[in-house]
Amino acid sequence: MNKLLKSITKEEWIIGGAVAILVYVIFSNKKSDKKGRKSSSARMVVDDTSLTRVNFPSDLEERFKQVSGSNYDRFIQDLNEIGLDKEIAMRQLYAESSYSPSVINCSISSSAGARGIAQFMPSTWTAYGGGGNICNVGDSLKAYPRLMKDLMKQFPNRIDLALAGYNWGSNRSVLKNAYTNNTPYEEYKSGLPTETKKYVASILRP
Repeated sequence: MNKLLKSITKEEWIIGGAVAILVYVIFSNKKSDKKGRKSSSARMVVDDTSLTRVNFPSDLEERFKQVSGSNYDRFIQDLNEIGLDKEIAMRQLYAESSYSPSVINCSISSSAGARGIAQFMPSTWTAYGGGGNICNVGDSLKAYPRLMKDLMKQFPNRIDLALAGYNWGSNRSVLKNAYTNNTPYEEYKSGLPTETKKYVASILRP
């Protein structure tokens, strides 16, 4: 091996190094989408102090484990499969239902008719519920990742827009334009309803 290395000329070392750098650049660029957005595993943060945001309990995960019961491990597995941070998911579900038993079991529904721990609208449940019971925690925790998966496909690498779409509807031109133009939250938030701004800023708060 040492003899082989000694036989390599200085020029060959330089060429080999250049090729290695070129390969690195090519694979790095593949991580960017056509808009030039880099994919990242880092959790997005929206620090919008202009809003009164939801205060999440310090034992949020323990509370979620209690309400999800035996469905917890499967739920975390589903989140991992779609690439959704578990803290974001648990915050989102808390923002939806506050983990309230009366909301989860549908004793109470929203004024718009949303029901269950993930506050699905009946029409949305038809598409994502898989024939399950909207008032059953296990069924809702299976349906929620299905919906979030589609929203994250619609807005790749923009969890803020996916969350806004969950709360407000994903076909809004404000959200579509923000994605197309790679507009940051601070620049498009004025086009959101107050409830949606609070929703996104709460879930993505530091």
